[in-house]
Order: sequence, then structure tokens, then C-alpha cells
Amino acid sequence: MIAYSINRPVSIGTYPTGEHIEVKQIVNFEAKRYIPEIDKEAWGYVDFQSPAMLPKVALDAYGLIAQEYLIIETWDVLCKGHELSRKHEKGPAETVKYVIKKRGKRHVLNCLYAYIKIRPSEGRISRDNRDYLLRSGYADNNLAEWNENPVIRMGLDNIHPTHIDQIISELRKGDD
Repeated sequence: MIAYSINRPVSIGTYPTGEHIEVKQIVNFEAKRYIPEIDKEAWGYVDFQSPAMLPKVALDAYGLIAQEYLIIETWDVLCKGHELSRKHEKGPAETVKYVIKKRGKRHVLNCLYAYIKIRPSEGRISRDNRDYLLRSGYADNNLAEWNENPVIRMGLDNIHPTHIDQIISELRKGDD
């Protein structure tokens, strides 16, 4: 798990430590730089080797952001937008408007990229939409392989894959 430091360069006392927390690598940038995976600027990152993800509250206490939690939060907003659109008999365009307003397009693309990386053989996502996400997303390529990865259990069945495909088609409008 990589956690980006948005408040300060990484050094002693700026990240969680403990008996079951192993740090694989610490990287500081020469200056704060934009990180597309989190859609924010960061000073550097800590790559945790821990077998499971650290709790979000532990990362928040140190001003650290992990992409996995952003993906889960965006998926929750996407599910809520889809539910509201269905309740009010609106289509995928309304879902897309809702989720972009709440989370921003970059986070939506990363979330859906994670979806197709976790479900590579999902045949109800069109090839064009799959290719669009593969060109547009910045999610970690190892998403589907992470041990104890909550992204895999983020409620992927809450939205039917055909509806996901329609949502991706709406996102593509204006980009192709």
C-alpha cells in the first residue's frame, strides 16, 4: 500500500509505526508534485509492506492518502448516484453528473479503472469502454492482486455491469 504525504515531506514521526507495520520504502520528491492516482499534490510517499491495509483513520492522522480508500469512497458515491438516478427514473447521464460533481472526473475514472482491473473477464463492458478506461485510469496495476484488499470487496455487485458500461459510455462523451 502506497500512502502519499500531502502536508509535508516524509520523515520520522510523519507516518504510522507499530509492531505489525512494515515500511518497504520512503520516497520524498524534490518539490511537491501532482500525483494523478490521488488527484492531489504530494511531497512524497511511504510504501507499506504490511500484509493488510492500514486503517484510513491511521493514515488521516498523519496527512497521508492511499489510493485504495479514494477508490472505495468514489465507488460508494457512484452507487448512491446510480440509486438516485434509478429512483427518479433518470439515466446514466444523471449518474455521471452526480458522481463527477461529488468526486471529480479523475477519481471516477480511477474507480472504474480499478473495476475493470479487478474484473478483467467481465464481458458486459464493451471493448471501446474498456480501452478508454485503460488509457484514462491511473489506479495501481496490481489492484486485483493485493492481499486483504478491500477494493475487491467494495460492493462490485451493487451496480449491474451493463449499467457500468452505460456510465462509462457517458463519461467518454466529449473525450473521444
